[in-house]
Amino acid sequence: MPMPIKPSSFAHVLMLVVALALTGCAQKIIDLSDVSSIFSPAPPSSSALGQADAAWNAANMREAERLYKNALQSPTLSDREREMALSRLAEAAMANKHAGVALEALDAWKRLDGSVAASESWLRLWCRAVMALPPAQAVSRAQAVVNAAQEAVPFRAAAADVLMARGQSGDGLMWAQRLTSLYQQAGRKDRIVMERCLVQIGGDMPANTLVSLLQYTLPDTDGVFPWSVLLLEKARREGAAVPYDTADPALEGTTLSRILGSGVFADTGLIASTLQGGQTPGRTPAVQVSSVPMYAGSYALALPLSGSYSALGNKIALGAKAAQTELNSRGIRTELYILDTDRADWISRLNSLPPQCVTVGGPMLPAAFDQARAAQAVRQRAFFTFLSSLGEGEEGSMAWRFFTSPSDQIRTMLDFAGRAGVRRYAALYPEDAFGRRMSTLFLQTASAGSVVTSRSYPKGSVSEWNAVTAKLVGSYMVGKVPASSANFEGVFLPDSWNNAALLIPCLFFNGEDRLLIMGTSLWEQGLPGGARLDASNLSLVVFPGAWNATNPTPAARSLSTLLGGEDEADIWTGLGYDFVRFAAALHLQPGWTPGRVNSLLRGAQQISWSMAPMTWNASGKASRQLYVFNPTRDGAQLVTPQEMRRRIDQARARYDRRIKAGRK
Repeated sequence: MPMPIKPSSFAHVLMLVVALALTGCAQKIIDLSDVSSIFSPAPPSSSALGQADAAWNAANMREAERLYKNALQSPTLSDREREMALSRLAEAAMANKHAGVALEALDAWKRLDGSVAASESWLRLWCRAVMALPPAQAVSRAQAVVNAAQEAVPFRAAAADVLMARGQSGDGLMWAQRLTSLYQQAGRKDRIVMERCLVQIGGDMPANTLVSLLQYTLPDTDGVFPWSVLLLEKARREGAAVPYDTADPALEGTTLSRILGSGVFADTGLIASTLQGGQTPGRTPAVQVSSVPMYAGSYALALPLSGSYSALGNKIALGAKAAQTELNSRGIRTELYILDTDRADWISRLNSLPPQCVTVGGPMLPAAFDQARAAQAVRQRAFFTFLSSLGEGEEGSMAWRFFTSPSDQIRTMLDFAGRAGVRRYAALYPEDAFGRRMSTLFLQTASAGSVVTSRSYPKGSVSEWNAVTAKLVGSYMVGKVPASSANFEGVFLPDSWNNAALLIPCLFFNGEDRLLIMGTSLWEQGLPGGARLDASNLSLVVFPGAWNATNPTPAARSLSTLLGGEDEADIWTGLGYDFVRFAAALHLQPGWTPGRVNSLLRGAQQISWSMAPMTWNASGKASRQLYVFNPTRDGAQLVTPQEMRRRIDQARARYDRRIKAGRK
């Protein structure tokens, strides 16, 4: 059984309890104790954006290009929505062979967020678009970037790649030498991006250009960028494969032997990923790359697998194994150790893991993390906990958070409410530790003066709740019609869904049916389904959540495919799946330091997420912009601020008509 939970962790554990009740306890336990990467979409903010998203999801790229152009004319799009629309416009334009349109979209995206020009996803798309231009136009574009000192090093390197591939004959050596210099200036994350961009451009490089460049290589430059990547492209065209025995005599004198002998890549999986399926027509390698995985890393998960929370722990483990399967299928060998924190000896098992296993996901219960802290395990390995919060001063220095926090939830609700036109709030909370903590945080997070009142109610005394809500809204009668004197437009209700379902009708009974009612992520797991949910009074009810069942990201689609329909993808399988892929992107090595972790987080967080994406600041503190849902009979449905504003306006109009009728 898990150890007692501290009161400060009540919110986290309550969420687990609700989820556990829904999951059931009869799931098979996965015994993995010994078993030795981008964008997330924002919900559409307009019908035009929604139509564009529908065309995108249907893979209708011609229609998607046209509709995203139209949607981007709207001045109401948030920056996040505009960035997503621009990225998809660029992708759709490239699919339609409209490189100029793609570059315009990428330029607009970069004006919104200058840092994106250092990201792999933006740069690879930019490279594709520029390489699709006529040579003279490509050279002109690249020359405008390569000498711009204010631009990110990976962007300048990508421009040098283009000039090396498309420039005048005889200039290749000059640009290759420039690339070597830029590479030496870069950190590991940027080097990985530079390598991958050159692999992409190398694939489009004419054969005579590649041959011309490789004439400058010498034995002592085989392991130097960009020569190492150019040799790798040559090996790909030769149809090379990576044998287990790199001393195989059959390799002697081949391009691949030169790479294996001296090639050093920041991306340790670059050889496998480049050579995967890279044989030339008519020639089959003796050994397929897919059967010879490259070593990527070793990771651990600390989960409850045999106690009260085992159903959830096993779901996380299932998602983690799906990620491992995916990485292995791409030729990236991943070792995964899953430890049962319900076992008394789990710390000793953790201590016995190989020294290269330095990244740990979990634990998911505060008591288990207390054990790891007390045993000094947090000094030996980098813990990314599945906890809603860490102790004062711990996050980013002792451990990191890989889970939604109370602040994430409240920021999401306040951001949504503000965009829906709601500016004044009340807090209605239960008299327990969770309610007091969340309401206090709500008051601290909201802008000064925007929370006009707050009121608590006794936790178990349902009979008193109607009187409490009457006082909150200032209920009075207009004839026989109940009316409200509330001077606020939204109410924050941090309680379980079962209690919220009783409190919401009390507000209506007391004459107030115009309020935006904001819940917490507890509702994500606590809502009943179908006919069991009385949705008649819920059109103005919203709550934040990390899991979107209709998420169209590559990661979300891949997770569903990997689970094969036997197990439904959800927030828990998504947690395990995203963590392993994130850990592989982070690629921590022995000798890590908290500062090193924090410097690598910016690159690792660029993975495609199956859930709402997480981001970390320079100090290692995590945040998450959650999805916003409205409860319906068909389940939790995404809702936009624009749609909610329309509903609120309708509710206010109905209220005015009702009060007018009561005065007659």
